[in-house]
Amino acid sequence: MLAWAPDADATRLWAGPTIGFPVSPEQLWDNLHHAPGAAFVLCATTDGEVVGFGQVMTREDGFAHLARIIVAPARRGQGLGRVLCVQLMQIAPTFLPVHAFSLYVYPENRRARALYRQLGFADAREERGFLRMEARL
Repeated sequence: MLAWAPDADATRLWAGPTIGFPVSPEQLWDNLHHAPGAAFVLCATTDGEVVGFGQVMTREDGFAHLARIIVAPARRGQGLGRVLCVQLMQIAPTFLPVHAFSLYVYPENRRARALYRQLGFADAREERGFLRMEARL
């Protein structure tokens, strides 16, 4: 999965500024393990091979925050990103008190922004170079 973001720019678009390049499995695990609040990680598989990854966590009162959504390069454009997001949004209310969802995306990540809009997310505000998007239940 770490090979899906093969350079510093791809890693930044996927993982944000807190994870540098190259990413070690230990670094990613440490970051996931120490995420603030409750967190849930979802891996999509096909024939035992991981083809997608995403996480959802608590951020602020009533928001479930989607993060680090990524799909294997060979599987992009097949709807897996949508499936991951929808499943994370369905799972979150089972273990988090949720009334809305949030996520951060870089403004230049047009494909991701288009997907999030299709899922009901709207631009909320810019923060530290990111675009915060929100969707209400």
